[in-house]
Amino acid sequence: MKTLLVLIIALSGTALQAQKMYKHKLENCSPQFQLEDKSITLEYTKGDSLLIMDIMDGAEKKHIQRLKGILALQIILDSAGNSCLVSYDHRFNMLRKPFDIVENVNALKAWEGTGNNTYRSIFMKIYFEKKQIRMQRLGYNRNTGWTILLMKTFMKEEEVEDVNSSTKNKKDNE
Repeated sequence: MKTLLVLIIALSGTALQAQKMYKHKLENCSPQFQLEDKSITLEYTKGDSLLIMDIMDGAEKKHIQRLKGILALQIILDSAGNSCLVSYDHRFNMLRKPFDIVENVNALKAWEGTGNNTYRSIFMKIYFEKKQIRMQRLGYNRNTGWTILLMKTFMKEEEVEDVNSSTKNKKDNE
């Protein structure tokens, strides 16, 4: 009986830890939550393009233009729509992160709430490519695995060289 109790406690701890899906795991969120699975249940009320802008808050435009890589996020949302980053992973082509991932995700306040005293976990991947940013919302079920619930593509702003500064540089070089 004692062995069974120890086994149950060990397995329940593993199950909670296993719900944190990505490499960097944070401890400041609710330990119990439901996963988005077959459909999107909570939306960012400002829209997906502003969601990406809010996540990249503080990044310099030149860094966004050069940024390539992937950012995977697991976010827990509460009944009021507050977000809490529970785990994430990133692989960027830059040595340092161009924006504060944890602070920016935890500052997202425009989510729909769950409406009751529950917490829901959403999964998102953001792909930074040469001329575009792709966002995926994912669902997860332990029996069926990952499901792509939504995929959107946004174009990066073109880098426009300042005409005045390029003209001035040409004159300085003559």
